[in-house]
Amino acid sequence: MGGLRNLVRWAATAIVVLLIAPVACRVYVGLAEDMGRYDQPWHKATSAVWSIAQTVDLWWFSPLLFFSAGVAATLWAVDRLPTSAGLAGRHPIEAPAADDLEARQRIIDTFAAFFGTKMRAACRAGAALLGELPARIEDGTAEKELTGYTGQVLPVLMELQNLTRLYHAGFRDVTEIVAATMAFNYFEVVSASRDLVGELKIAAGAADRDPARALDESNKYVAAFRSAVARLQEWTEQRVQLLADKRKQCAAAD
Repeated sequence: MGGLRNLVRWAATAIVVLLIAPVACRVYVGLAEDMGRYDQPWHKATSAVWSIAQTVDLWWFSPLLFFSAGVAATLWAVDRLPTSAGLAGRHPIEAPAADDLEARQRIIDTFAAFFGTKMRAACRAGAALLGELPARIEDGTAEKELTGYTGQVLPVLMELQNLTRLYHAGFRDVTEIVAATMAFNYFEVVSASRDLVGELKIAAGAADRDPARALDESNKYVAAFRSAVARLQEWTEQRVQLLADKRKQCAAAD
């Protein structure tokens, strides 16, 4: 079915292009005539295209053009809509009823496992990078390492955000434990990493600046990245404990 839809889509698009081409040629020739440049070979060729089109009865021109354009536009748009499979991959678990105690416990366990594995792994990667940052700045590989770290931690934070949104309506008391707030937004570690990469590029492009000296511990971008990594690690460990406490409350109520 998908192959047939693609065939119809491309066929409709080709028809639209073929129908519009003679008109575009005629407009182009008209402009060339007005500018006194009609003697050029390309202009005469476009005029021939228009002449050939005029030998055909054109009563069907407008209906076919608009029909083909509608079909092509519709199929191109449909192919860009998110599919049910894609939505299922983004939100693999359907949010259960809020009054289901067993479901609440499963959700808490889901977040606890997520923080215990993926979030802690992201924190360890940030701490390891911080330990090597002076040496990486010195040898010129800090930009690459920071970019790699951003590529590792950003999908984890996006997954956390999606999970939080999925369960927020029915289990707000659980999701508020792990949601970003005005006081702390876990994405700040990503922006701090990117800001430091930008500063590294500026320092590398300045002939009068030694990146190793310009980006020491006193540099505000280095300090901001260090703070963001530390805050994420502290916040993660607090969430692990709060989720464990919440799980005990649910077990006691069972």
